[in-house]
Amino acid sequence: PWLLLEISLVIYCCHTAVNITNSMGFFTLIRYCRILLKFCFFRIQLQTLSFAYRKKNIPFFLSKRAVLPSGKCTRPLLENGSFYSTEIDFKIHEKLQYKCNPGYHTPSGATEDTVQCQPQGWSFQPSCTKKLDCSSPPVIKNGGVLGPLLASYKNGSWVEYGCQHYHFLDGPSTVYCDHGNWTEPPTCLEPCTLNVTDMDSNNLTLKWRREELIFLHGDLIEFECKQGYGFLQTAIPSPGRTQCDHGRLKYPKCVIQGKAIFFFNCIFN
Repeated sequence: PWLLLEISLVIYCCHTAVNITNSMGFFTLIRYCRILLKFCFFRIQLQTLSFAYRKKNIPFFLSKRAVLPSGKCTRPLLENGSFYSTEIDFKIHEKLQYKCNPGYHTPSGATEDTVQCQPQGWSFQPSCTKKLDCSSPPVIKNGGVLGPLLASYKNGSWVEYGCQHYHFLDGPSTVYCDHGNWTEPPTCLEPCTLNVTDMDSNNLTLKWRREELIFLHGDLIEFECKQGYGFLQTAIPSPGRTQCDHGRLKYPKCVIQGKAIFFFNCIFN
């Protein structure tokens, strides 16, 4: 109705201007009327298109479904991710694959996805958003999570780690889910197992009797020499003491007592 009123007003103005204006030339009046009519026809086209899009509940100016005049799609913008292809323009029905940076995911929750160029534009807007939930906690050697494992963990949740028997837990036992990433997990340090063959070759026996020959990381182990033998390094305060270090230990050495005295005299005389 408004458009019909506008057209009527334009025709009336043109007709009146022709009848009452003597100072204007004929061609000037015609040009004036043509400009007004073009404006009205433009308004008619605009209103018609806008009405059609409103029927589909799609905003006319913001719709990404508008038919592409060039018949191709331009590579869209993407933050926190990258495209596999370096092409800029894509033909109708061509696909474009992209992946998200670590800690980000696609709208479907995956790490990568594919969009397709359609006559109305891309099938959807590619995006990578920050991942808040965590997947399964990291696996550690000679240890694991105490309790059942879940497929995903909410931001701020935590798990507790433990080590196998005789293994020493180094680091925090509690690990937290922090915006899609787990905090640093602990490590399980291996124990030291005494080797009887190595003890015999170095003429050693344990100073304190014990049933098991296994020591944890950091434990101090004290040896003594077999009868008739003495420590080779008598200058240190406790020559028979050694420490378990990451599953390895250095055995002290015992020699025949006469050889030990001879060695000592050679060094200090």
